[in-house]
Amino acid sequence: MTGSFTNYGEGQVLANVVNRTFYIAYVTVMPTDASTGDTLSEPSGNGYARKSMPSTDWGTPTLGNPTTVSNTAVQTMAVATGSQGTIVGYALCDALTGGNVWAWGSLNDYAAPHDPLPQVIASGNALSFAVGALTLSLD
Repeated sequence: MTGSFTNYGEGQVLANVVNRTFYIAYVTVMPTDASTGDTLSEPSGNGYARKSMPSTDWGTPTLGNPTTVSNTAVQTMAVATGSQGTIVGYALCDALTGGNVWAWGSLNDYAAPHDPLPQVIASGNALSFAVGALTLSLD
């Protein structure tokens, strides 16, 4: 018999998931549910590195259908020192390199009307996620 989480249960799960440091990766090819930190298509060189995101940068889950939790602090990646290609999505990983992918999303889901999507990251540019742009959900 298959069961389901209540909204309260979903909130507890999300609160526990974000109670850790994540490392934001951006990617040139969309991840899948089978992706790992070693199989992501991340830029190489030119100042690229995953960005550390501490647990304190997440808000309290909002219960509902779906139950969600979002970032409460702007997340700005390092400034590119050369071309890093066309960025189409992001992944939340549990290690600075390699590791596991816990969640992923498309930049098309990022609600910033002033930013064309996908993003071409050229020398001197830095990709930034506004407050609320990184949202995890359970339903």
